[in-house]
Amino acid sequence: MNDDTQDQADDPVIRQLVRSMNGYEEIAIAKAFKQPFEDLAGMMALRSLIFMTERRSVPTTPGAHQISDRDAYQAAMMLTVAEVEEWIKTMTSLSDAEGN
Repeated sequence: MNDDTQDQADDPVIRQLVRSMNGYEEIAIAKAFKQPFEDLAGMMALRSLIFMTERRSVPTTPGAHQISDRDAYQAAMMLTVAEVEEWIKTMTSLSDAEGN
């Protein structure tokens, strides 16, 4: 784990996301990433949180279905490292704007 990834893991927003994880999400992460969340490290742990938030997203198009685990996994894995880092910055900014 590089220093940037360690700093992100210490981010309060990341900790809040981890603490909000429910059992079904833990099962989905273990199935998609082939190991439990606790065993994921660095960038893969961050990608699993993106996977989790993608699964939670509510479709905005009328008649659209919730995103599948397969599509959520693909969305998380297709991001570059720079995009993952930008996602974390965005989540932190959103949290700051909400006063969390």
